Amino acid sequence: HASITPQVYSSLSAFMVSYHVHEKAIMTSIIPMTLLATKSRDHARLFIRLATFGHFGLLPLLFQPREAVFKGLSYGLFLLVSVTLLRSVEDTDAYASKLQSKEAPLLTRYDYGTWMVLSILFLFNEVVYPLLMKPRFEFLPLLLISVTCAIGLTQCWIESYRLMKESVP
Repeated sequence: HASITPQVYSSLSAFMVSYHVHEKAIMTSIIPMTLLATKSRDHARLFIRLATFGHFGLLPLLFQPREAVFKGLSYGLFLLVSVTLLRSVEDTDAYASKLQSKEAPLLTRYDYGTWMVLSILFLFNEVVYPLLMKPRFEFLPLLLISVTCAIGLTQCWIESYRLMKESVP
């Protein structure tokens, strides 16, 4: 685990420098983070946040109107399964001591607020914008998604740095 945490931070750093080039590059951070997600509640929370913003930033790649329902359902189902599985890992005996500690819960108000904001943004981009504003402000949906995900991923990058500093002696 000690070598994976710096690798996640390093790949996130490379992604932060080149976000405008290719948003799919976030997968180079999300995939190794899956290996750390069961290490601690902080790592699990970082994985969920990284996947939340990283995958949301990929949704515009499915741009056909007929793909909107698939996009929303697959994204929501992935997050639901991820949270459910990470919570079930917490319930094992190996995590009994962590459960009794005063750590923050797996999902915080920040996470629920993030999901609310991203849900509103998704509905705006898939319903409101096409019906009311489509010919005007052509790049508005992409701008809103990019800025929102950039802010969220910057917070993940900072948290990844904190976790890396704690894991390296």
